[in-house]
Amino acid sequence: MEQAELDKWNRHIGMPAEFDFDGDKFSFVPLSMEDIGELLSVGGEFSKGLPTPEAISRASALVYKMVKASYPELSEDTLKAFVAKNLPRLISILFEMNNFESKANKIVDKIRKAKGDTGAVPEGQ
Repeated sequence: MEQAELDKWNRHIGMPAEFDFDGDKFSFVPLSMEDIGELLSVGGEFSKGLPTPEAISRASALVYKMVKASYPELSEDTLKAFVAKNLPRLISILFEMNNFESKANKIVDKIRKAKGDTGAVPEGQ
């Protein structure tokens, strides 16, 4: 296969993407094929309106997988703390990374606003 053809395919597969967290850059990889069914199910739940605690828990598990796949060297404690602190933002990234945006992300934004979460890290942290 020619390079131009490979480049075309690479533009349409899940490549890592970089996101800014208050000046710190983090690169995340999309979920694997094995997780797409669960992602679509969870995304559907988020698209219906305010997600249930079960849907949030399932989304948290998918976020955990995404972050762990992106940073396998992180300790479990660091990984869990990062996910817990940044969950609404990471759920949005999860949907964006896997091309499942739109209404589901609007719901996440509503949750963030209800929590008073701007995505910013408070001073001193």
